[in-house]
Amino acid sequence: MNREREELIQKLLQERQEQARQQSKGLGDTIAKITSAVGIKPCGGCAKRQMYLNRLIPYKKKDTVKEDKK
Repeated sequence: MNREREELIQKLLQERQEQARQQSKGLGDTIAKITSAVGIKPCGGCAKRQMYLNRLIPYKKKDTVKEDKK
């Protein structure tokens, strides 16, 4: 079981490093980047919380700016 946990942690670390290269989709991604940068190792529930926070507080891109009609 310890080995499985270590493999899961390594996989999460690799995913976080990949995500750090990408733009954050929501608050969960931002928190994951910060915790990774300060050296906090992810646990089993980190990925679930990250996805939950991304859905709860997503970052939206502004596609177009609406111009006022005169």
